[in-house]
Amino acid sequence: MAPPLRRLPSVRPPSASGRPDFDLSARRYPFVQWSDEPPGRLRAIARCSPLSRTFSVRTRFQLSVYSVGILFEKQVMWLTNVTLHTLILASGSPRRKELLTGLSLDFSVLVSDVDETVPSTLPPGAWVEELAERKARAARGQLDSGTEALVIAADTIVVLGGQVFGKPTTAAHAKEMLQSLQGRTHEVYTGLCVLDAETGRMQLGHTRTAVKLAPLSADTIARYVASGEPMDKAGAYAIQGIGATLVESIDGDYFTVVGLPLFLLGRYLAAFGQPIL
Repeated sequence: MAPPLRRLPSVRPPSASGRPDFDLSARRYPFVQWSDEPPGRLRAIARCSPLSRTFSVRTRFQLSVYSVGILFEKQVMWLTNVTLHTLILASGSPRRKELLTGLSLDFSVLVSDVDETVPSTLPPGAWVEELAERKARAARGQLDSGTEALVIAADTIVVLGGQVFGKPTTAAHAKEMLQSLQGRTHEVYTGLCVLDAETGRMQLGHTRTAVKLAPLSADTIARYVASGEPMDKAGAYAIQGIGATLVESIDGDYFTVVGLPLFLLGRYLAAFGQPIL
């Protein structure tokens, strides 16, 4: 995984030496190196993802950015407000990490313990939004003041007939959940929060998908629970794993059920000026 990336300060017109008039110390910006090459031109070398490459142009320099071993070169006109955002995933979920990795994003993982108690009268959408925001703010609280990063947090619940199903606490609990869900249609809600750690600006929302499980015998449920897969999953099943064989149909976004709605994530990152595409 690439090192965390930093935002560079605004660049003023170059001094008589032809170099930008600001301090780019190795201590504050260890992932960017500047050198004249040739005189009158500037090369910046940084590790970053396509998400991180934003700059405006004013005078003539050459920018070379290395991303995952690939050299990108652009003839640019003077750099101002070069932005290299750090992405932080506030979740230890392997599924969410896999989804972000699949988007070719460089990110760090920062998990915080949060109180997940919410009023039982809270609507499901507000429920998952509240917990996603708590997770994002808890992760932000572990960062140094002024850290420039976008914190991504999510929370997922399963709802059947107004009853919320979180993660099972025991194997017996997992069997009870699956017995309730089998042969019926339930709803999966995932809340998503993207928080600017520096400014506190936030994008917050949720998505919903209807899922129908096939009728399941007690033996099938017992074998599935014995596999261990249900134990850290909301509703006690994983649609991206063996549990996919239990799902008869879905109506809505598949990634909502996995636990990270990628379409909504793309919209939120774009709102921060960091589009994935």
